Amino acid sequence: MNEIDELKKQIQELQSKLEDRASNFSAEGVISGIEEKLNVSRDDASELMGSMEEEIKKSPFKSLAIALGVGFIAAKILK
Repeated sequence: MNEIDELKKQIQELQSKLEDRASNFSAEGVISGIEEKLNVSRDDASELMGSMEEEIKKSPFKSLAIALGVGFIAAKILK
C-alpha cells in the first residue's frame, strides 16, 4: 500500500507541475509575447528607416553609388 500511495503522490505532483507550465504557455500569453516583439521590431524598423533617410539626404551620391554596387553584386550572384 505504501508504494501505491507514493506513486499517487508523485503523479499528483507531476500533474500540478504540468498544469503550472501549461498556464505559462496559454494562447493569450503567446499572442501577447508575439505582439510585443512585433512592436519592438516595428519601432526598430522605423528608427532604421529614419536614419537611412538622414544618411541619403546627407550624401545622395554616396548612397546612389552603394545602391548601384549592391545591385551589380546581386546581379552577378543571381546569374
